[in-house]
Amino acid sequence: MLDVKECYRVLEQPLGAAPSEVRQAYKRLVRIWHPDRYADDPRQQRIANEKFRTINEAYRVLSKLTKRREAASAESVVDDLRDVFGGTRDSHARGSSSGFAFYQNVEDAVQSGVPGGRDRQAYPGINGKRVRISAEIPG
Repeated sequence: MLDVKECYRVLEQPLGAAPSEVRQAYKRLVRIWHPDRYADDPRQQRIANEKFRTINEAYRVLSKLTKRREAASAESVVDDLRDVFGGTRDSHARGSSSGFAFYQNVEDAVQSGVPGGRDRQAYPGINGKRVRISAEIPG
C-alpha cells in the first residue's frame, strides 16, 4: 500500500492538493496509461498495466483519506447541532435507531426543553414561519 506522499507523487500533484485537482490528475493519467491504448505492443502494455494499477491505488488511498476527513468534519457539525438541540449519542429521540437526538423541526426542539420551552414568543422568528438552517462543512 502506498503512503500519502507517494500517492500525491504518483498522481503528479503537490502534497495537500485539493480533491478536485487530484481527481483531474487521476483522470488525465488514467487516459494516458490505460492498457488498452497499448494493445499493439505487449511490452508497453505490461508497463502501462502496472502504472495503471499504481495510479488507481494512489487515487483510492487519497479518496479514502478525503472521505474520512469529510466524515470527521460532518461528525463535528452533528456534535454542534446536538449541543444546540440537546441529546447525546446514546439517546433515542423520536424512535431514532441511529442513536442521535434529532428533532423533526425547530419547533419540536423548542417545545422539548431548549431554553424558552413552549414560550414561542422567546423565538420571534419561529411563529408559523419556516426557518432555514444551513451549515458549512470545511473541506
